[in-house]
Amino acid sequence: MGGGAGGFGGGVHMNMDDIFSQFGDIFGGSPFESFFGGNSSGRSQRKGTDIQIKLPLALEDISAGIEKKVKIKRSVLAANVTFKDCHTCKGAGQVSQVTQTILGHMRSTSVCPACQGTGKMVGNRPSGVGPDGMIRKNETIKLKIPAGVEAGNYMTVSGQGNEDINGHSGDLIVVFDEKSHEYFIRDGVNVLLEATIQYPVAVLGGKIDIPTLDGHAQLKIPSGIQSGQVLRMRRKGFPRLRSQSRGDQLVRIMVHTPVSLSRKDKKIIEELKDKLPSIKNPFSKIEL
Repeated sequence: MGGGAGGFGGGVHMNMDDIFSQFGDIFGGSPFESFFGGNSSGRSQRKGTDIQIKLPLALEDISAGIEKKVKIKRSVLAANVTFKDCHTCKGAGQVSQVTQTILGHMRSTSVCPACQGTGKMVGNRPSGVGPDGMIRKNETIKLKIPAGVEAGNYMTVSGQGNEDINGHSGDLIVVFDEKSHEYFIRDGVNVLLEATIQYPVAVLGGKIDIPTLDGHAQLKIPSGIQSGQVLRMRRKGFPRLRSQSRGDQLVRIMVHTPVSLSRKDKKIIEELKDKLPSIKNPFSKIEL
C-alpha cells in the first residue's frame, strides 16, 4: 500500500456499443439482436421472444464473482393443445399481395398477420390456456456471474426465453446493474473511499483500519499528510474481466477538526500554535 497526492477525478463514462462488443465475445451477441432482427432469416429461424431482466448486484459480489438465482415468468406451450394450419396463409407463414404499378403487376410477400408467420393457429384449447396456446410458468434460473462485470454489461442464457407454438424458446438476457454502496464509489476497475482521521494521526502518522471490497485492511498514514490527499491501496479494486489483474482502492484522507474543546485542551493547542512554523505562502490558485 502506497501513498500519493491527487484527486479522485471525474465520473465513469461508458460507451454502450463498446460494452456490448466486449461482452459479445463472452456471452453471445447484442441483447437487442432479437428485437431488431439479428441474423435470423426465414420461417425456419423463428423462435420465441427473448426475456430481458435487470439484475442489481452489490459491489462486493461484483468484485468476487457470484452465483445468483433469479426468478422469471415465461410463456411455454401448454400440454394437450392442438394446432391447425392458418386459414389465411394455408400454413405457409407468409402472404403474397399483387399490386398494379406503372411497370405492371408487382408481387410482394410479407409475414402473415393472422399467425405472425408461424403458419399455425390454435385448434383445441384447454381451459386456462391463452389464445396463443401458451401458459405462464414461474421458473428459477441459476446464474454464474464472473467477477468484474459493470453496470450495463449483460449475459445471455440460451433457451430460457418464451416459447413459440413450435416449442422453440427465445433467450433470457440479464443486464447487470450496480447497487449503491454506503462507502464505496466505483470508477472503472478502481474503487473510491473517503476516510476521516484525527489531527494527531495526520501530524504523527499511523495506521487505520479501512473497509475494502473483500473485508478490511490496514492503511499506513504518512506523517504530515494533508486533508484531501489520496492514498492508493494496490490491488484492492475490481478485477479486470478475463484478466488476473485488479484495480486499486483510492482513499481520500480528510483531517477532522474538533469543534468542542475544554479550556485545558484549548490551552494546549494555543501553546502548540506558538511553536509551529508559520505558513510561508498560504494562498494558491483553485484548479477548476
